[in-house]
Amino acid sequence: MAPLSVWFQLLAGIVFILGIFTRWFGLITALNFSVAVWMVHWTDPIPGIWPAAILVFLGLNFVVRGSGRYGIDYHLLRTDPRQKERQKSFDPE
Repeated sequence: MAPLSVWFQLLAGIVFILGIFTRWFGLITALNFSVAVWMVHWTDPIPGIWPAAILVFLGLNFVVRGSGRYGIDYHLLRTDPRQKERQKSFDPE
């Protein structure tokens, strides 16, 4: 499974830079590095656990916050508040 993890980490890095599917890849990254902490680094001293633990928290940060305003996700999922107001004015309710 280690080669699959390495390829996923490469793909996740590209995805995070582009800012597309950020929340999903953040969740998978957090799970991937949680397994790494649990199975590989658990017996290491704290400085050995630190890099993988930081990546768990970074993955969770991407899950919660998303890509930010410079990411592709932001521009694809953004809704213009003025557009909502225009739609409300045409609704028969």
